[in-house]
Amino acid sequence: MNAMSVPIQCCNPCPTSETVNIPGPEGAAGDPGAAGINAFTLTTADFNVPNIGGSVTIQVGTSAWATVGQNVFIEGAGTFKITSKPGAASMTVQYLDYGGNTHAGETIAAPAQVSPAGTQPDSTLLPAITNYHVGGSQALTNSSVQLLSSSITLAAKTYLILATFRLDYDVATFASPENIALKLRETTNGPADIANALVGLETPVVTTKTGTFIEGAFPAVTYQAAAGDTIQMFGTIDVAPYAGSLKVVELSIVAIPLF
Repeated sequence: MNAMSVPIQCCNPCPTSETVNIPGPEGAAGDPGAAGINAFTLTTADFNVPNIGGSVTIQVGTSAWATVGQNVFIEGAGTFKITSKPGAASMTVQYLDYGGNTHAGETIAAPAQVSPAGTQPDSTLLPAITNYHVGGSQALTNSSVQLLSSSITLAAKTYLILATFRLDYDVATFASPENIALKLRETTNGPADIANALVGLETPVVTTKTGTFIEGAFPAVTYQAAAGDTIQMFGTIDVAPYAGSLKVVELSIVAIPLF
């Protein structure tokens, strides 16, 4: 009797094959890179510090790392700006008006380190345009009029505008509260009231009152002026006092240019 053949069974599931990376031989070494240079140098000769804004040519170990227009700090002297490089071992520098600099005429002995420097922000304060009146007086009425000849004239800039005032009773009698309105107004190129530059007040009931009613200030406002804009303070009261008066005796307008 012939034996029956039995088929070989395939594995189920079959194992996942694994790939093994075998590194090849190491390649030849590459050429070495070029050597860098230091971003500083030393002076090789003494020099005298020029006046602010003046220039001097200094001798240095190398100027290869520096660029025209760059600021540098020179040890013992201060901050300078490179304006030219006459040679590989020299640079012409302009003395800047920076805090911490030494005074003009100072001799800086070699070797002094020369290294990159930053810029210093301009901290110069812009001048304010001011109008201030004190010692005069002007009674408020029910007509809105310019107060105490207040007036400032502006250039085409953006300003921060501040204003103050003082009102005094002069033997004043108010039988009922009355509304007071003070405002800043441009009178040349408009005319028009300045937005948000308005103060509203109310008087109390008083009889033959003398003395200060109020010292106050306007809200600070920014204002974009056209060339020649004139700013003035105006004021009015709904009803003048029954007797005596309410007077403006002091005011100021200050415009500080922002940009």
